Amino acid sequence: MAVFIIVTVASVNNYAKELQFKKLMELREDRNVTVKRNGDIKSKNTKKLLVGDIMFVGQGDKLPVDCILISGSGLIVDESSQTGESINIEKTPLRRLDEFEEGLNPFLLSGSTVKEGKGEAVVCAVGRNTRMGRIEEKLEEEPDPTPLQVKLEAIVVSKYKLINNSNL
Repeated sequence: MAVFIIVTVASVNNYAKELQFKKLMELREDRNVTVKRNGDIKSKNTKKLLVGDIMFVGQGDKLPVDCILISGSGLIVDESSQTGESINIEKTPLRRLDEFEEGLNPFLLSGSTVKEGKGEAVVCAVGRNTRMGRIEEKLEEEPDPTPLQVKLEAIVVSKYKLINNSNL
């Protein structure tokens, strides 16, 4: 009986924490950025960004989408959330698609933080299609239960059947 109570309380507690975490994540993602769409400069919610929008990036911005830097100066980005490397990376704008230079790094990854500089970037992936979105999707997959979880489940089920049969 004690195992059943402990497992139930732990499950309810974990579920409540998961709901709180999801709410916090939604609040974190709910912010506006400045974009150029159809020639007009507008403030858009990050959830309303479209592929092809020109997004303005600057110091302190956390990138909500994957994009390619097309203009800017002195843009230095912290990509440690994606790569695990603690070294900030300098980004160079891509001037022409037909002349991709060796060593040029115009790619801005979602989840990265702009440490210095400013620029404009073309949005090339949003939502689950971003690199961060694919990582989050993999993290949400339910892992196989461990042998201990299987044994605990069997104990709980057998205790539950025993309790129900004794009440008859």
